[in-house]
Formats: sequence, structure tokens, C-alpha cells
Amino acid sequence: MGYSFLSVATESMDPTYPVGCVVISKKTDTAKLQVDDVISFYSDDPVIFDKPNTHRIKAIYQDGQKGTAFITKGDNNPVNDSYPVYADRVIGKVVGSIPSAGRMFDMIKKRSVLFFLLILPLSGVLVYELVNIRKIWYSTDDDEDKKKSKKIKAPQEQEGFKNRQANLTKRIEDLKEEIEAIKKGDLPKED
Repeated sequence: MGYSFLSVATESMDPTYPVGCVVISKKTDTAKLQVDDVISFYSDDPVIFDKPNTHRIKAIYQDGQKGTAFITKGDNNPVNDSYPVYADRVIGKVVGSIPSAGRMFDMIKKRSVLFFLLILPLSGVLVYELVNIRKIWYSTDDDEDKKKSKKIKAPQEQEGFKNRQANLTKRIEDLKEEIEAIKKGDLPKED
């Protein structure tokens, strides 16, 4: 989405962005950047080479070989940064910050906190799912038959059904006999 969230680790941008806050940098066209904009960039300083840094633009100039260059400085630093920032090293323009959120992110980076917040709950979910998979894997057709037998009517209802069926069969036989008697001309006597 073009946004980067970076934790402030040094006091170079105090008081604007103190240690422990998170700066939100939005990817921006470097041609639109101006003096006094705060940018996040990958540093060319050998001490922190290729690590993200966030400082304020103090000057902009064109380098004949590398194009647009920015002179930056931390608000709390006495001098400008020793190395210019070229357009291809810019992460984005700072558009906001979240106070104290950096401390939370730094805590999450610790292995013990990461274990309790992420690994332990995920392990619990994994074990739960493995138990369910095992139940499904080892279920037999007997289990299915038991489920089906629950759907069949109770034994008393089955016996009642058989009695009704026998009574109806007998009644049908009686009716067949009466029909045959009528066909032969023997009319049944009225009671």
C-alpha cells in the first residue's frame, strides 16, 4: 500500500519523533519533496549503512552523476548528516507517527515475548487441529453405522409398526376372500 512503519531507536529527531515512537512513511515521488519535509531513507553512512533512518531535509541539489540529492539533519543533531541521500535511497515522506508504539514492537522482537504472543497460541491451535484430524482419520464405518442407527426409530416403535403391518396384511387377505365370494355369487350376510 506504499506505507512503511519504522521504529525510532535514537534521539536524533527529538522532540518531534522521540525514541519509542513509530513513524509512518508514505512512498512519495522524490521530485515533490521540499526542504523541511521529514523523510525516511536507507543511509549511506558506513556506521549505519543500508539501515533505515529518518531525518529532515535541509537542502536539495542536483548531482551530475546520481541525480537529485538531499542534505538531511536530525532535529536534535548539531550538524547536517555527512552523507547525502539520493532519490533511489528514499523510503518515503513521513506522514504521521504513533507515540510509544515502537516500544511495543521492540518487545515483540524479543524471543520470550514472541513465544508467548505468537508461538505458544499457534502451537495450541496446531495440537487442537491434529487431534481433530486424528479423530477423523481413525473413525470407522461402525461410527457411521451408530450415527445412522440413531436415526432409526426406537425398538418399541418398530414393534408397533410390525403389528400394524401384520394387521393390514390380514385385513387385505380378508378383503380378497370377500371379493372372491362376491364374484362367485355368495353375498355376505349382514349383521
